[in-house]
Amino acid sequence: MKKYFFATDFVVIASVTFLMSIGAVTLFSAADKGKVQVQLFAYCLGLISMIVISFWDYRSIERSSNHIYFLSIFLLLIVFVFGIGKEETGAISWIRFGKIGVQPSEFVKILFCLYISCSISSMLEKNTLNNPKELFIFILKCLMIIGLVVLQNDTGTALVFVFMLSACLFTSGIAPKFIITAIAVTLVILPLTWLLMSDYQRDRIEVFLNPEKDLLGSGYQVYLSKLAVSSGGIWGTGYRHGALNSLSYLPEKDTDFIFSILGEEFGFLGTSLTLIIFIILIFRCFYIARNATDNLGRIICTGVSSWLTFHVIENVSMTIGLLPVTGIPLPFVSYGGSSVLAISMAMGLILSVRRKTYNIHFN
Repeated sequence: MKKYFFATDFVVIASVTFLMSIGAVTLFSAADKGKVQVQLFAYCLGLISMIVISFWDYRSIERSSNHIYFLSIFLLLIVFVFGIGKEETGAISWIRFGKIGVQPSEFVKILFCLYISCSISSMLEKNTLNNPKELFIFILKCLMIIGLVVLQNDTGTALVFVFMLSACLFTSGIAPKFIITAIAVTLVILPLTWLLMSDYQRDRIEVFLNPEKDLLGSGYQVYLSKLAVSSGGIWGTGYRHGALNSLSYLPEKDTDFIFSILGEEFGFLGTSLTLIIFIILIFRCFYIARNATDNLGRIICTGVSSWLTFHVIENVSMTIGLLPVTGIPLPFVSYGGSSVLAISMAMGLILSVRRKTYNIHFN
């Protein structure tokens, strides 16, 4: 029992619990009773999943990269058969079972992280990470997963996958020539992506570049979001006393723009406290990655850490107009059972790596 106690990373558990508490309090103000109940259930299930996975030996999947890959493809493909989505964006990324909605791409984030971790770890073991043929095949398989997400019009999640893949390859020692090649290819195809974008995606980028372009149309969300954050001042307007929140002026206030409600009602101090907890959690995850005793554990932690980092930076930045709106939720805080459960399970992987690292060092 003593061994399990000291092998548990209480910084990660405490950070996750604090963020869930902030999410519950903010959602109670921003969402209806039904959504709050669903989120509280997701929090409980997420905490249980995190603890259970923390006792799982992540090394058992080291040779299962192909199974993980095909499961990812399967989950993304069934969305095209049974999926539903938002009419305003055309995104098809949900499967509904009665009143319960599930977003498979959130759980594919975990599978994608495990797949790239197993694959890169295997290539490092065989010393073939910088073999052009091996690397090309690996990247092509990853692009197939990313492509299926893009076809769902879920650009935000696709960007998360790209960020995770880039971070894991970079920290694993990919040769500079491949990094330069990737940057060059990106610069070449970037202008072409404009032609492939949906109208609402172009509108979001245009509004980002010119916030005053369409305040009553495409720029409405961001304009009200910035207004909500700025109106909070230092101390905030008070819990459940935010005008934009109580009058329901701000669209998606319980999901994509929940940080705006946090800023309006709790002010600079509330948002700063939330960001400090996120920073502590992110740095702790990278610390566990750095101290992992094997490549697989290190890459898993790097993937999860970059996933968390991208979500926080993108969500907070889009609410204050520093980045285009992509529909990325704020981890543990935004409403969404699939998102909460997936990131909680990912934290369980972090704890699993930490537990194995401790046992190897101190047994």
